[in-house]
Amino acid sequence: MTSAETGINGINIYKYEFTRGFPIPGFIIQHILGSSGNKVVFRFDLSIVYEVIKEQNDIFLIKLLIDNRVLRKMEINKDIFNNKIDDNSMYIIMNNNVYKAEIFLNNTYTKLYISPSMKSSTLNINGIHMHQIIKMSPYKDSERKAYYAKIRRGDRVLDICTGLGYTAIAALKRGASSVVTVEISNHVLGLAEVNPWSFYLGSDKITIINNDALNILPRIRDNIFDRVIHDPPRFNIAGELYSLSFYKEIYRVLRPGGLLFHYTGQPLKHRGRGLGPIVKGIKTRLQQAGFIVLRYIQEVYGFVAVKPR
Repeated sequence: MTSAETGINGINIYKYEFTRGFPIPGFIIQHILGSSGNKVVFRFDLSIVYEVIKEQNDIFLIKLLIDNRVLRKMEINKDIFNNKIDDNSMYIIMNNNVYKAEIFLNNTYTKLYISPSMKSSTLNINGIHMHQIIKMSPYKDSERKAYYAKIRRGDRVLDICTGLGYTAIAALKRGASSVVTVEISNHVLGLAEVNPWSFYLGSDKITIINNDALNILPRIRDNIFDRVIHDPPRFNIAGELYSLSFYKEIYRVLRPGGLLFHYTGQPLKHRGRGLGPIVKGIKTRLQQAGFIVLRYIQEVYGFVAVKPR
């Protein structure tokens, strides 16, 4: 979807470029360090596969494949892993150096997190995971959100809070004709560029806007999107994205009959029966904005709402 179609002009579009280095989970590095076999294959979400082939002594050939296509391959000596390797982190091999995929900025620590039991990575910000990691994998979590938004072939989708881009990618996989996705943090988008599960953010059907959604939505013309997925950080981190004024903007850009999926989490559930006071307040504000709230989806902790025709 072009800026002219959305009505957004004068905004720089973020060009996603997958890393030139070699991204690899820490637990695969640990396998290399302790390997005695010849070949091991690791399979993940989104048809991502790592092949580790021991060639001789301490020399390994590692391949990263997506949809049976070799995206990266590298021959390494395991001696390059001379620092402590964390099982639950992603690393980037570049120019014979090894870097952890992490950012320290303004008292905020953000990293790509993936454990040996996970099939895709997630963002971890100050110890908080941005996706489910126990009941389902992070990508499957986003896939379910796209499912409950009932995205159909040909839909125009707005994805608020890109993160690693899984929701935008899941929308595309369900047949969306275009996805506009908004992310305030260029550092988060930088981590997405070294994350193999974010590779499809480079699709020409996905438009990434690196800006504050509070600034962007008022500049989008009315009734343009068929579906909106609103997947903000926690209420105590980004309360303005749960405000009545923001919900009114989402309502305005959604076409009549269009669906909203709004992730809420379950803050303060312990303080009352059912959803808890914060989530109940979210429901009330959605209704005040004009939405008909259809139901709360316990599986993915969010509301499905519709804009009346």
